[in-house]
Amino acid sequence: MGKVLIAIDQGNSKTELIVTSISGNILARQCIKYPLFISSIKMFEQRRWEYIKTLFLETMSSIDRGIGDVVYLLAAVCGADTKDDIKKIRRSISSILGLSENIIVIVSDSEAALRTSISTMQNSSNYAVIYAGTMFNCSLLSSEGIQFTYGRRVNVCDNGSYAIGQQVWKIVIDAYNGFIKETLLIPLFLQYHHCDSMAELIVGFTNGKYVFTPNDYASILFDAVTYSDKVALEIMEHFAQRWSLYVISGLPKIRLSSNVPINVALSGGIFKNSRELWLEMISTYIKKECKNAILSSVTTDPIIGAVLLVLEKYYGKPLELGVIHNVLNTPFSLLRQ
Repeated sequence: MGKVLIAIDQGNSKTELIVTSISGNILARQCIKYPLFISSIKMFEQRRWEYIKTLFLETMSSIDRGIGDVVYLLAAVCGADTKDDIKKIRRSISSILGLSENIIVIVSDSEAALRTSISTMQNSSNYAVIYAGTMFNCSLLSSEGIQFTYGRRVNVCDNGSYAIGQQVWKIVIDAYNGFIKETLLIPLFLQYHHCDSMAELIVGFTNGKYVFTPNDYASILFDAVTYSDKVALEIMEHFAQRWSLYVISGLPKIRLSSNVPINVALSGGIFKNSRELWLEMISTYIKKECKNAILSSVTTDPIIGAVLLVLEKYYGKPLELGVIHNVLNTPFSLLRQ
């Protein structure tokens, strides 16, 4: 009666963990959002196991369970791109938690986002997810069960809020130097840093008064978009077009032609801003090549996809609709922020 399943979703901005019973009832959910000083991939890699261990120990203690009660643990994590990656991550989690590697399953975090998306879409049996948060990824799955995830094949210039923030700064400097037309991005950028002029801001970056945090600058873009700033809208169009290419170019990788029906879901923190505009832009680009694509925006968190995946691992077959419905509709609040 005490046996449990563990689902973990770890990205570049937070780590979440859910414990469920073997029947799919969610027993606990906790989350750690990273502090602002986690500003580099190297720093994240140094701390990622600490986050998982802390969540695991605190959550299991809160429901009076121990290591011996864990049947399976599935971790959907960024960086699980190759077989070697998966082996190393499985070995690391086994070591820090004291669990056998035989009960640990490792997948890409975008695969969890894809599984979440599939549970909310019923229009076809071919699926893709454009997963944009701090970084970016894209996963595709055909009706034949062929799956492809880009992982490290993603160009660094496409990497979610980090890349958007860098592009915002590039445009701000270009506008300041007179290379492009005026944009609201400049006053909004100055307002964000509580600064009076670009000259003062540049000096502040140089002497360390201000910290350059590209991940946070995506919010400046979306503020400008609400005012219909043309330059900000052009930046959105640029990313919408680039991200669409991953789906279009990914179809042959799962042996699909461009004329087949496919559900494409937008998932991740980026799409919580200007949701309808993202849908419109990305839909326009994808449908130029894939006329039967159906686009939707998913608000359910990828951690739910990780829960569905670990339950499927336990049962060894597709889940019954009642179990899926129960997972999707369980009300719970975060126990840790």
